[in-house]
Amino acid sequence: MIIQTNQQLVITAVGTDRSGIVNQLTSLVSECSCNILDSRMAIFGAEFTLIMFVAGDMSAVSRLESMIPALGVELELLTVTKRTSSQLMVKSGFRYEIEFSGKDKPGTLSAVTAFLAENSINIMALKSNTQNTISENESFSTTNIEINSQEDIAQSTIEDEFDALCDSLNVAGKITSL
Repeated sequence: MIIQTNQQLVITAVGTDRSGIVNQLTSLVSECSCNILDSRMAIFGAEFTLIMFVAGDMSAVSRLESMIPALGVELELLTVTKRTSSQLMVKSGFRYEIEFSGKDKPGTLSAVTAFLAENSINIMALKSNTQNTISENESFSTTNIEINSQEDIAQSTIEDEFDALCDSLNVAGKITSL
């Protein structure tokens, strides 16, 4: 007896936004007997963007993988697929959310991600949003980052170091345990 293991695929798609794109992509995933494990969709300017994490048996994922390029051409999307596997969470790991906000300026996000990398803290998810303020001619940025750390950072100096970084960047920030 052959046991088929669950295969996983990441799909990305980018193209000019119009209605029905998500429906056509999710319908194809369903038609190929795959399951959507996670997905993110956003509109950047006039561009539709999607990243989707799907799973299924080997033949289902192979079928989907072979059909995505044709649907991409039909929908005028740039598509990329990549086989992957589940990420094993470290049993001793701790999950946190980092939030920071302030006047938008180049280099803020880069400084925070450099701080995380220097401290061997993995970024699991990142969402950043910049909006123009009505009263003044400037932008305000809010960023949320979900992180995973080998150590309980609430009991270390990382929080103090992060607070000092936020002060130097002139942003308000905090680390919260999830």
